[in-house]
Amino acid sequence: MLDSVFRIEVTSKRLNQGEPWLGDATRSSSGSGFALRYKGRDWIVTNAHVVSNATRIKINCGLDGTKYTVNVAVMAHACDLALLDISDETEKKKFWEKAVPLNVIEGIWTRTHGEVVALGFPIGGTELSKTSGSITRTDVQTYTHSRISLLKSETQAIINPGNSGGPVVAECKDGKYKDVIGVAFQSDPKLGNIIPAVILRHLLDDVIRHNRYTGFPNISMTHQKIENSALRTRYGIEEAESKISGVLLSKIDRQSAAHGLLRPGDVLLSVDGCGINNNGKIKIPGMDAEPIDFEHAINNRFMYETIPFEVWREKRRVTVHVPLTISCPSTLYPVDPEKKAAYVYQDGVIIQHLTYDFVRSFISPNGMYNGPTGLYPILNNKFSQNQTKWIKKFILALVLDAPETESYKLYHENVISTINGKKVSSIWDVKNAFDQNMASAHEITLEPDDTIIVLPKLSAERSLALRTQYDVQYAESPRYASGVAWRKFMKKFQESKFLESKKDTVKVKVKLTKNGDVTVSIGVIDAFPPSVSSSSSSSSSSHSPTRDDATPIPKL
Repeated sequence: MLDSVFRIEVTSKRLNQGEPWLGDATRSSSGSGFALRYKGRDWIVTNAHVVSNATRIKINCGLDGTKYTVNVAVMAHACDLALLDISDETEKKKFWEKAVPLNVIEGIWTRTHGEVVALGFPIGGTELSKTSGSITRTDVQTYTHSRISLLKSETQAIINPGNSGGPVVAECKDGKYKDVIGVAFQSDPKLGNIIPAVILRHLLDDVIRHNRYTGFPNISMTHQKIENSALRTRYGIEEAESKISGVLLSKIDRQSAAHGLLRPGDVLLSVDGCGINNNGKIKIPGMDAEPIDFEHAINNRFMYETIPFEVWREKRRVTVHVPLTISCPSTLYPVDPEKKAAYVYQDGVIIQHLTYDFVRSFISPNGMYNGPTGLYPILNNKFSQNQTKWIKKFILALVLDAPETESYKLYHENVISTINGKKVSSIWDVKNAFDQNMASAHEITLEPDDTIIVLPKLSAERSLALRTQYDVQYAESPRYASGVAWRKFMKKFQESKFLESKKDTVKVKVKLTKNGDVTVSIGVIDAFPPSVSSSSSSSSSSHSPTRDDATPIPKL
């Protein structure tokens, strides 16, 4: 099995979403991975959390212990899976000449199928570990890494830290290992957790179909059981068809693709042809599996497809076809796990984008929330029926202790209302509100009581001294704008005015390429904003603009 299952050695950055202005700590860790053959293609599989924010990844293979440097080809944070690749063609050929790829099962392995074996390299040793046990249950649960609910299996096989990313396989009677039934992840003191093979196959099929990872579709809606006879009578079920089973839809989030198609008060009878029982479970035709949550039928389809829902509406059966997309589970902006949140430093304070991950950073490993009481209700705020956009707010994330900020630490982590009289809804608004203020001091008002903070403008030397004293490495986050924000800013900049330099007028053309890169065609660049490389080019040239740390703009 040493030619199929590998130890993965990772050097990575530990991103601090709560304090993104601090430097990144470097850490070393290890996990497990395995070679897999699926539909005629070979893959190296592991967990996303094993290689997230990695600066270098090596896999230790075979009985001879050969190490290969690999890179992440596909990162799927939602399902906590990653596909690795060897960029050097010579090394890649050598690797696959030795590797013995495993196969992945069809269907879902349940507790009726017999014992499974978890393979991997848990911490505390260097030898391949094998633990066995039966599957105890399979249902839709929340993944710790992404906080997204997908199908998950639990097993009595012990899965320790370091096992993550290793295969869980079926064992034949002769002691030989058969097929991969899932991928180990999320160690637990009592039970091992497995990403079922059906989730792994979905990721691989998604990449094969779209030549990239598009994600797992979901439809944000809430439902309740409809077993109560009075409730069934209320919706005209009892008097019409007593054998009707399903769940009552109580809310469809505004951001859901089903909004306006499915309605509160609909009784959901089936999804994708699978009948729903009164517990919200479905039985998948042709699969020897126990009933599972109906959400899996949605997750198991692909982005941009449509899926049929049969509902009981106004005392009759209606079929509704819903296009599949991804709905955001919270009103707070999510953060890419590979990037830090946006922030700006100004005269002794740091303004940070209020994001889902920022609030989550106050939750301890045991699930207790230890942050500002005013922020916690926002964490689980769902989209209301009338809400169409994320909450675009910024927070007074840090007040440096200095004479110029005396008594302001009391307002640490308050939400900002205005900066110099201007409402701010993007990092560019924050930056421009400071840069365009010609007064001798800045004024910041805070929610909910319009508390005012007046900050005297500091000299460049004093501002740098404060930053140095408190280890704030950059005056603004090196990656403070996403590709979308950058494009919008540049478009607005182009439409509103042109910069004039000593030589000529600058014209800016912004173009979004098919692969998600932002390209900019520019003329003279003398007076260009500092976030863009200041090297001149001809008006016909085209390049991707970069931050002041030379980090390319991320793909959308």
